[in-house]
Amino acid sequence: MLWTIWLGANVCAWMTEVAAAWLMTSLTTSALMVSLVQTAITLPVFLLALPGGALADRMNRRLGLVLSQAWLAGVAGLLTAQMITGLLTPWSLLALMFAAGMATALRWPVFNAIVPEIVVREQLASALTLHAMAMNGARVFGPMLAGFVVAAWGATWVFAIVCVLSLGSVVLLVRWPYEAAPPSESQRNLLLAIGEGLQYMLRNQGRRAVIIHCGVVYMAVTSLLALLPLVAHSLRPGDAGLYASLAASAALGAICAGPFLHRARQRYSSQTIVTCGLLVVAAGVLGVSVVDHVATTIVLLFITGAGWLSAGNTLTVTLQRELSDTFRARAMSIFLTTMMAGGALGSASFGALADYVGPHGSLACMSGVLACLAALLRLFASVDPKAD
Repeated sequence: MLWTIWLGANVCAWMTEVAAAWLMTSLTTSALMVSLVQTAITLPVFLLALPGGALADRMNRRLGLVLSQAWLAGVAGLLTAQMITGLLTPWSLLALMFAAGMATALRWPVFNAIVPEIVVREQLASALTLHAMAMNGARVFGPMLAGFVVAAWGATWVFAIVCVLSLGSVVLLVRWPYEAAPPSESQRNLLLAIGEGLQYMLRNQGRRAVIIHCGVVYMAVTSLLALLPLVAHSLRPGDAGLYASLAASAALGAICAGPFLHRARQRYSSQTIVTCGLLVVAAGVLGVSVVDHVATTIVLLFITGAGWLSAGNTLTVTLQRELSDTFRARAMSIFLTTMMAGGALGSASFGALADYVGPHGSLACMSGVLACLAALLRLFASVDPKAD
C-alpha cells in the first residue's frame, strides 16, 4: 500500500511539473522563466528539507505523509481555480510550484525513513531499487498522462486530477495502522535535532562524499529536465505530446536499468557504478545537444535515464546501509537538500545560459562540466575508498 501511495504521489508530482513547464511556454517566451519552473519546485525542498527531516524523526510519520499529500492537493486545487478564472500569471505559477515543492520537502524524508522500518536489512537494497523504479515509473506515466490530458482537455484538468488523486492517498494513509515510536529528548528540540543530524552526516568522510556526488547527479538530471521543453519545441514546435514522450523516454531507461543494479553491485564498487553512471549521463546529454532528430533524441534520453538511475540509486543504497535509525530521516533530508541544491543551481544556471547560447549549446556545456566533475570526484571524493 505504501509503495502504491509513493508511486501515486510521484505521478502527481510529475504531472504537475510537466503541465506547469509546458504551460509556462505559453505564458512567456523566456528560456529563463521556463527553466525557473524546475528551480521553483526544487528550491523549497533545499530550504525546508532539513527541518522536514528533523520533524520526520520526531513526529508520527504517517501524519507527515498525510500532511504532505493534503498540502499538494490544496496547491493543485488552487492552480485549477486560477486556470478557470484566468488569473494565472508566470509569477503566480512559479509561486504555486514553490508551494508544491514544500510538500516534497516533508514527504521525501518521511517515506525514506519508513522504508527501512518495514523491510528487513537483507532486502533493503532491493526495496530501495523498487523505490527508485517507482519514482522513475512516475516519470514515465506522469508525463504521458499529463501530455494526454493537456492535448485532450487542457492543463486545467491535469491539476484537477492531481488534486483528486492526492486526496485519495490521504484517505488511504488515514486508514493505515501505524504506531510511532516516542521521540528521544534531543528530538523534542527541533533546532538541536537539526544540528545533531548535520554533525552526524558531516563528520564521516564516506557520507560527505555521497552527498557531494548526489548534488552533481541531480544538477545534471534537473538541468536536463528543465531544458527539455525547449528541446521539444526545437524539434517539433507546439507538440506537448513530444515533450511528454521525451521525459517518459528518460524515465523508461531508468526503470529498465533497475533490475540489473543488484548484479552490478556484486561485481563492481559503488564508486565505479556512480562514475560510470555520471559519464553515461554526460554522453547522453552531449548527444541530445547535437542531434536534430526525434527518434535519436528519444534513444539518447533512454540511455541517459539508465545512467542517472544507476548513479542516483547506488548513492541512496550506499547511504541507507550506513545510517543509524535514530538519524535516518534527518540524514536523508540532508541528502535531499543536496539533491535540490544541485538541481536548483543547475536549472537556473544552465537555463540562463540557454538564453545566450540556446538550449542545445547549454546542454553541451553541461555535458562537459559533468564529465569533468565525475573524474574529479572519483579521484578526490570516493564514496567507497576501501573497495577502490
